[in-house]
Amino acid sequence: MSSAGIIKPPSSSDQLASDEGNPTEDSRILAEPKTSEDRYWDQLVQYNNGLGKDELLYPEFAALQRLNTIHLHNILAEIKAEIWQKRTTSEAQMVKLKETMHDYVTAIRDTDYMSNLSRVPPSITMNHRIFLEHGFPSIANRDGAPYDTKYLSLSHNIPLARDAVREFLRKYLHKRLSWSTTEQSARRTDFYKNSLPETYSPFVDWLARFIIAVGGGAALIVPMLIMSIDAGKVKSLVTVSVAVILFALSVSLGFKIDNKDTLTATATYAAVLVVFVGTNNT
Repeated sequence: MSSAGIIKPPSSSDQLASDEGNPTEDSRILAEPKTSEDRYWDQLVQYNNGLGKDELLYPEFAALQRLNTIHLHNILAEIKAEIWQKRTTSEAQMVKLKETMHDYVTAIRDTDYMSNLSRVPPSITMNHRIFLEHGFPSIANRDGAPYDTKYLSLSHNIPLARDAVREFLRKYLHKRLSWSTTEQSARRTDFYKNSLPETYSPFVDWLARFIIAVGGGAALIVPMLIMSIDAGKVKSLVTVSVAVILFALSVSLGFKIDNKDTLTATATYAAVLVVFVGTNNT
């Protein structure tokens, strides 16, 4: 067979020259700079991984939600005006009405749901916002301070109404018990400086409810025991009067409730003691 009919495999030097002259598809992809959209997806994954087991906080964006609701009810108002003007409607308009009404009701429900979430204290909000701004600088650097809003939490460890019992426990319990896990991770420096927590831990909330329950029972049992020993009409009247005054003071000073609830609780407590006095004398 002649040498002209033999196909020689390319040498290593030929292959190298070919590769240098014609870069592969993979090398071209690696050489291409990432777009801003690609960088955003990378930042999103990195931010999520950086959160770890920390609780996710939710920006409220109340102004945007209000803007959305106003826009929807304006669309509904336009549909109403068109129907009254033309005295008729159409299938397309009814479909638009159905979809807009559904979005409008959903927006109202969302607003109501978000209003019941726990409001996060400013100290924790600041740390979370800084983390967001470092994670997504292309968004944070835009005008209008996009991440500057109130933040909400699904956790129920932040009661909105403070009372004397929880405040006492928050200030004087050991920090291992008074600090919640979420706040420890968000305010590590303050935690080790023995600063006071800004939220109620689950233990503080449980202990406060236990103390209030025991105190409420004692407020009834102690006066009844006093009136039962050497019972007398004058003794019973004095005991009831003192007990009602002390109960009213503890309710009004220890708990942030309105006047109606304070009056109702005091009247109910007095009624129970008066019934006991009448039964005991009989």
